[in-house]
Amino acid sequence: MRQYTYVSDLADAVVLHVENDVTESYNFSYPVNLKTRMIAEIALQSCEIFGQTVNFTGEISTGQLRKDISINKFNRMQPLFPFTSLYEGIKKTFNSIEKEWNVTSR
Repeated sequence: MRQYTYVSDLADAVVLHVENDVTESYNFSYPVNLKTRMIAEIALQSCEIFGQTVNFTGEISTGQLRKDISINKFNRMQPLFPFTSLYEGIKKTFNSIEKEWNVTSR
């Protein structure tokens, strides 16, 4: 399970803290932890790729199962911060790439 952060959200948080002279350190991430299958399904949906299924090899990773971070300190400083969901972040990135490269994969 993993947490992902849209890079523009991180940039916005940095600007907020520079403008407000915040010098404290804190963790920053979209506050939802997702399973690998859900991440793959969100990616397919956000790129409007239909009729495809996610298949796994059956191999089990020997890595860390979860990578949770606490964003409680950040939430106390910025309780109304508008995080971008993984779905919206992938969709924005995918659409930007399609537009920039003038390609359509759908």
